[in-house]
Amino acid sequence: MKKCLNISEEVVLPEIYEIEEHLVVDPPVQCEETVNIPAIVQEVQRQYKLDPLWDSLEETPKNHIQMIVYKGRDEDYDVSFWFYDQNIRVDWGDGIIEDFVNSKAGLDRVNHKFVDGSGKLDSNGERFWFVDITIIKDNIAYNTFNLSNYNNNRDYSKSIIKAVSINREGLYTNLIISDISQQYPPYVEYVRVHGNYIIFRNDNLSSKFIKEIRFDSKDIRFEKLLGSTFPNNYPGYPINIFNHKLIGSYGNALFANAYSPILLNKSYDLRKFTFFSISSLFEGNTIVEEIYLPEICSENWKSLGYMLYGCIRLRKLVFPKDHTLFSYINDLTASFGLLYNLEEIENFPNESIGKFSDKAIICTGFNFFKYSMGFGNDKIKLRCFIANDSYINSLQFSNESPFDYGSTHINLLRAKFEKDSLLSLFNRLPDFTNSNSRTINIVDNPGTSELMEEDIKIATDKNWVVITK
Repeated sequence: MKKCLNISEEVVLPEIYEIEEHLVVDPPVQCEETVNIPAIVQEVQRQYKLDPLWDSLEETPKNHIQMIVYKGRDEDYDVSFWFYDQNIRVDWGDGIIEDFVNSKAGLDRVNHKFVDGSGKLDSNGERFWFVDITIIKDNIAYNTFNLSNYNNNRDYSKSIIKAVSINREGLYTNLIISDISQQYPPYVEYVRVHGNYIIFRNDNLSSKFIKEIRFDSKDIRFEKLLGSTFPNNYPGYPINIFNHKLIGSYGNALFANAYSPILLNKSYDLRKFTFFSISSLFEGNTIVEEIYLPEICSENWKSLGYMLYGCIRLRKLVFPKDHTLFSYINDLTASFGLLYNLEEIENFPNESIGKFSDKAIICTGFNFFKYSMGFGNDKIKLRCFIANDSYINSLQFSNESPFDYGSTHINLLRAKFEKDSLLSLFNRLPDFTNSNSRTINIVDNPGTSELMEEDIKIATDKNWVVITK
């Protein structure tokens, strides 16, 4: 018989939970069943420590970028970077101050050789320089400050810049630290971003060498937030990235495998979020199972290219009820490819998608699409349609479709077209009698074997090559 002892006295332990009742079990209970307890995810505590002898990066003035720089690995210079669409003043930390005016002809490169005997020593006895850049003239378009190796004519930087601080308060300039070259990657380990409101768009801080990115607080407001803010090996976002009240609008690829470090969420409810672009939004995300797309559409939604490509576990997809702006979509490249487990779609914009597009659409988006549905409308102009190994069962398009992209212009290999749907498709095909032939592949569809010679002749009379086996 189990004996229980009730403790009536309340005991409070400092900094620990209040204990109201204590249950003693005698003898110990043997548990043979394995119980899985959900893990508690805690914020990752960074371990990166700034060298105590470095100049402080906590007081970076407005319109300034400050850097901790060591001697680089090029014989001709010690430090190098690029800037675009700005006028800048550089205090190299060795007694030399220079002004640079951007030509707007592309990224302008700045190289510098430090004066012998200048600089300071860090706690390891290594020499470094505190470089202070002032953005004298800042423009809203294309302005970047690039510390990455730059892949233009193999013009790579061999600089060693350990830490960077940028004050983004009112500054349009975007800081770029990414791994373009594996041979000469940037070595920035610490990034400090000042400012409570990031205008224009966020910095691209995607280098795998970055160990810590520090903001003023978690409640930073962004005018636009793209998917390349953090490296994909970064353990977590140090800001409230999913608080849509802090984000003016989100950009493409935010939850894509190549850009986002957070791939743990199985469900994303984006109905209250605003996106200025949704191409590549979830590309390669192999975790997500349920997606509610934004209800607030944008006039910039011209492309759904790669939006959900490779979301192999996606089961449910909900589109917004307002389909107005889907009428202007002009790119469906690989949009819905490899959706092996899709079971439910709501509000798919079939009747409106692409019907007012200003150009014909490349639609390679439905290969291995495992949801049974038809696609298209009689207004959408197609350059190609690829839906091999899919559950697509009917297709509509404008008779003005050029079908001028690729070698197989309509690929329905192992799709789900019955005979009636194939006949409807053949009757809809544009006539290319006076042009180069077009190709349609209907191998292994349910209705292919039921077609008669006169049925296939409907297509061949329009100069279409019909592949049936």
